[in-house]
Amino acid sequence: MLLHMQRSEKFIEILHCKHAESKLLQLFGWLVKRFGYQDMLGQQRIDLRLTHQDIADLVGLTRVTVTRLMKVFERQGIIQRQERQFVVMQDQAPFWHYEI
Repeated sequence: MLLHMQRSEKFIEILHCKHAESKLLQLFGWLVKRFGYQDMLGQQRIDLRLTHQDIADLVGLTRVTVTRLMKVFERQGIIQRQERQFVVMQDQAPFWHYEI
């Protein structure tokens, strides 16, 4: 029960982020911790069949915003998309990002 409450609390924190970039980065961090696994190359994979619309609905953004930010994250090397999986580059991902 305590574990469930902690997971819910973290997800609520994500929803209360003011900046879209922060929301999406924190969501990927949460998804890695909750559903991710490490592959043979040591990369963190999220093997969930999530569309950009699904992600947008999760965090209260528009699909267009999610698509735009994911392209930015890919250019920055934070995430990669391979087939229908997301690969989160832990050494590049600023999941410590916070807001003032």
